[in-house]
Amino acid sequence: MAFYDYDLTDQISGQHELWEIERIVGFSSVMYRFKDLETGVGRSGFGIDVGIKALYLQFHYDLSDRELEKRLRFDLGFRWFCGFTAFETTPDHTFFCRFRKLMGPQRVGQLFKAIVKRSQKAGIMRSVFRFADATAVITKQTTWEERDKAMSGGEAALNNSNIKKYSADSDARFGCKGKSKFWFGYKGHVSVDMGSGLIERIAAILKNNMKNKNKDLDRWRSGIRAPFESVFSKFERRARYRTLAKVQLQLFMEAIVHNMKRLVQINPPPLMIGA
Repeated sequence: MAFYDYDLTDQISGQHELWEIERIVGFSSVMYRFKDLETGVGRSGFGIDVGIKALYLQFHYDLSDRELEKRLRFDLGFRWFCGFTAFETTPDHTFFCRFRKLMGPQRVGQLFKAIVKRSQKAGIMRSVFRFADATAVITKQTTWEERDKAMSGGEAALNNSNIKKYSADSDARFGCKGKSKFWFGYKGHVSVDMGSGLIERIAAILKNNMKNKNKDLDRWRSGIRAPFESVFSKFERRARYRTLAKVQLQLFMEAIVHNMKRLVQINPPPLMIGA
């Protein structure tokens, strides 16, 4: 009995949200920007396009590395999106971790900016009016153990002046919303184009508690931000990873996912052809 493999395009064409994402954005057209990764990725037998598309799927569907491995193995939409036929071998979970390290936040940032520039060139994002906001990104907490370690080391308390010495995430800092809602992690700063609803800029920062806040200004901002609450509310409030660089990668990917979903709603012509 002969064994035949087959392409999945006919099964996916026009029937899956990933079809629309690929049609509008066309990840494959920007792969040339990351040719320097070919040597590192090639050792695994999978290309840059597989790595970038799999990374997108991971954040679009909020999957762990092992969950992504399973979905890519059995989900026809995932297989087609990443360029696999029905029976080709797909990556295991270790590939995704290695690829994230190879990409790093700088290259993921380049991908985010490429999509933004193409949206601007197409007249979708006009960048006339913007709304910016900051949201807490809470890192995995072991602060009680770290507090005990600090106090046994002679510290009076665990705070931003000594947290780097004792924390499992030496980049994270304490923050406070209001007078009593403390959190440990980072601040994600998001700038949204008010015309299109697309994210134009995003960054993770280290910042101590703000002093002398203008409460009247905050109230005014709260009034005009209502239409954009859905943008900020969809961001992950927990850090997937530790260290500032990895959290920045997370924020870039979440912004890319948001922009992709928004572009599907806007339904422009293909953006990335010739990018």
